[in-house]
Amino acid sequence: MKQIFIFIVFFNSFLFSSDTFFYKNGKKISLEPIENISTNSRSSIDNTADIKYYKTSNNVVLGVRDDIMLELKNGYIISNYLSKYNLKIKKQFNDYLYIVEKINIEDSTLDISNLLSLEEGIQSANPNFIKTLKKR
Repeated sequence: MKQIFIFIVFFNSFLFSSDTFFYKNGKKISLEPIENISTNSRSSIDNTADIKYYKTSNNVVLGVRDDIMLELKNGYIISNYLSKYNLKIKKQFNDYLYIVEKINIEDSTLDISNLLSLEEGIQSANPNFIKTLKKR
C-alpha cells in the first residue's frame, strides 16, 4: 500500500509539476513557486531553510512547511489517514481538528494535502501556510 501511495505522489508530482495548487473551500488555487525571497527579522527565528515559498495569482506570498491543517467530517477517525499518508499528529485541537506533519520529508506537503482534500471523510486539508508580514 505504501508503495502505491509513493507511486501516486511521485506520478502526480511528475505529471502536474508545472501545476502547483491547493484547494480552498473546494476551489483550486494556483501557486507559482518563488525561488529567492527576503525574509523579515521575525522569520529568521524560524528555520527558513525548510520553507518553500509560493505566490498566488493575487500576489499573496505563502510559505509551506511539513505540516497540514486537517479537519475531519463528523464520524471519521484520524488514524486511517495517518497510516495511509504517512503522517503524525503534531497538535490536536479537538476530535476533528488537527495539525498533522508528514513523516517522510521528501513527500510534497501540497500533494499530500490535495490528496487528503479528495478523501470522503475530510472536511478540509490545507498546508499550515506561513503568510509573510507586510511592513507598515
